[in-house]
Amino acid sequence: MTTEFHKEMSKLYKEDPKAFKKEQIRLTEELIQNAPDHLQLKLRLSQVKWDKHIDKIGSQENRLSMARALLMTQFIEIFNPTMQELAKGFKK
Repeated sequence: MTTEFHKEMSKLYKEDPKAFKKEQIRLTEELIQNAPDHLQLKLRLSQVKWDKHIDKIGSQENRLSMARALLMTQFIEIFNPTMQELAKGFKK
């Protein structure tokens, strides 16, 4: 995704939040549909979790704070342990 794409999405968010949300859903669905079959359920569950937390938050500052917390949780609980397991495999 290009800088131009991000500018367009930012503009859409500011001008028409409902249209932005619709496009966000469409892009997310497209991404999940194009993922390998074995990852699609995991991606859908992650998206549901994300939406559950983010959509009920009012202010942008709180959304940013919650997004950071969710991303750190993903890193700590999923990404980092997976990388450590992979590293163990390489050390053998």
